[in-house]
Amino acid sequence: MKKNLIRLSLAGTCCGLIACSTVGPVAATSNPVSVTSKVGTDCSRDIFFGVIPVSGKNNTVYDASIQGNITKISTVDQEWFTFLGLYNSTCTVVHGE
Repeated sequence: MKKNLIRLSLAGTCCGLIACSTVGPVAATSNPVSVTSKVGTDCSRDIFFGVIPVSGKNNTVYDASIQGNITKISTVDQEWFTFLGLYNSTCTVVHGE
């Protein structure tokens, strides 16, 4: 039983190190979020632990709002994805009108 528990915890740890995706809130305003809200996204990607940028974007709130044609921002979220540290992606997601 103890060996199985150790194997299971090691397998879970290894799976967590292989790929990870996280989404988190950054900011919110008093502007309402409606069903017809627009969404703008701006992402930056890199490989080899950030040494080589794949896309030159800065993943800023301003760029994301321009892409979504948003003038009144309601919420801002951040999304992160990594695969063994070899491929990393960071996206800023803006909701608003």
